[in-house]
Amino acid sequence: MKKNLISLFALMVGVLAGPVMAADDKGAAPAGKSWQQTDQFLALLNDGKVVWQLNFEKGGNGKPCFHPLRLPDGTVFTAFRPPDHPWHRGFWWSWKYINGLNYWEEDRKTGKSQGTTEMTSLQVATNADFSATAEMEFSYHPPKQAPVLTEKRVLVMQPPDAKGTYTIDWTATFTAGAGDVKLDRTPPRQEKNGVSWGGYAGLSVRFADLAKSWTFTNSAGVSAAAVNGVPAMWMDFAGPSGGILILDAPGNLRHPSAWYCNQELPYFSPAIIKLEPFTLPAGKSMTLRYRAVVHAAGLDAGAEWRKFAK
Repeated sequence: MKKNLISLFALMVGVLAGPVMAADDKGAAPAGKSWQQTDQFLALLNDGKVVWQLNFEKGGNGKPCFHPLRLPDGTVFTAFRPPDHPWHRGFWWSWKYINGLNYWEEDRKTGKSQGTTEMTSLQVATNADFSATAEMEFSYHPPKQAPVLTEKRVLVMQPPDAKGTYTIDWTATFTAGAGDVKLDRTPPRQEKNGVSWGGYAGLSVRFADLAKSWTFTNSAGVSAAAVNGVPAMWMDFAGPSGGILILDAPGNLRHPSAWYCNQELPYFSPAIIKLEPFTLPAGKSMTLRYRAVVHAAGLDAGAEWRKFAK
């Protein structure tokens, strides 16, 4: 009985501290690719090591995320709930302000935001070729109130190629409820009451400290810190052994996005509302599409963009 209570306590601590991680280098590792799936995550493993892990908790946390994400050489480059920004979740999605209510930051004691992001539906499927899909639905609403915005999200994960490079396609359709929905952010420096760190929202990647030596490069031919706020069709953030390339689909709102990039954290996002807010009219929908390419060194980002843009 005592042993069972200790095990239960350990499990509870693990859930509160972060996502339950897939088995990694524990016992005899299976050779080649394999799946590990629970009611809290889906992970692709290669020789017993996690390649990518999608964390979810139906009826609980409304912000599913990918963590860890590994480069082909085995380097984990995502950070989950770092002390400086505990609401950062590896590779994830969050709006900032919806109709003036904050859906991004979370109270450090309660773990809750002013606005509620609720996952209302989840379907996950794996395939024999080690591709996978996840379909999710979300409700965005003030606490204990009707939704002001809904979302249908489809994630498609392709298996690693011969070099270990793999892709995650992210498609999200947002639909306004009975009233207009204003999507806003902390104002950037050029606006009244703006700040140097303003402008973030939407699809985001928070990196581990090891990535502080990596370099931003975009489709406009700009690199390093100068990429912040520059419209670009794609952005690559990479180091000596590889990195992650994000592709912004041609049909997206305000394409090409004016990217939000922060080398100090590090963090980046194709933030569609970086330069100005956007209002989605009542009953109308908006679809956004992105592709993330987790790659080894030497990737031709332009070629990946042209393939995706078709």
